[in-house]
Amino acid sequence: MTYAIRFWLILLAVLAGASGACAADPQAYRLLRLDGQIVKWGDPALGSPAHITYAFVSQPAHDAKARNCRDMDRLDILADRIGLPVEDVKQQALAAFRLWERVGGVSFTEAADPRQADILIGAQSRPRGYAFANVRYHVADMVSDSTKSTDDRGLNDAGTARGARGEAGGRSVVPIAKSAICLNPMRGWKIGHGGVEEAYDLKYTFAHEIGHAIGLDHYNRPGQLMFFKYSEAFAGPQDGDILGVRALYGPPSTRLRVSAR
Repeated sequence: MTYAIRFWLILLAVLAGASGACAADPQAYRLLRLDGQIVKWGDPALGSPAHITYAFVSQPAHDAKARNCRDMDRLDILADRIGLPVEDVKQQALAAFRLWERVGGVSFTEAADPRQADILIGAQSRPRGYAFANVRYHVADMVSDSTKSTDDRGLNDAGTARGARGEAGGRSVVPIAKSAICLNPMRGWKIGHGGVEEAYDLKYTFAHEIGHAIGLDHYNRPGQLMFFKYSEAFAGPQDGDILGVRALYGPPSTRLRVSAR
């Protein structure tokens, strides 16, 4: 074997190894930190599973302390504008919940009373960006919210998104008390990829916002669902997203599975 051939074989092996290392990059996710603390549902211990309830806004809702999703209304407003039955829109949210269930130790069911739901989903009453999430956490006997955070949590274009913060400080974990997800009804929305370029796929968008609602922050490089920019290169959680949800909740657990209403 000539020297030139050996050189190229070695170079290809090195490149292949580097590519594999990137694919398994353990840092390809960021856990959401509020006031320096990691937040998650259920037990405040990394890797512990959680069952989470959700509901769709049934009447105008106002949360004066929320940074995002302060004013929300029914998804009917969004559905009517894009010409889809509201049940079709809701089915995309349900499909997005299933994406996360399949890769992490979380399960979701719909709450009968929206006021009792862990995650509340609706349309923005004051439209901005594309979609946002708000996360509030427990502090002893009090409830704090994300108003002290400097970053918006949402899937948006470069003009409205502010990127992601680094993970600094200790590894203290606190339980989430309430989350909200709100979509801008004035934007273009669709089911599936392709078609109108300016329209965002509903399932992809819901899945991204659910990621925030359960404790994942923006990852600052493309190729992951939790990257702050919309993409049609994939349709669900990628390797980094999966590592992130499992860092919070562990692997998928059949013990947690409860059929949605």
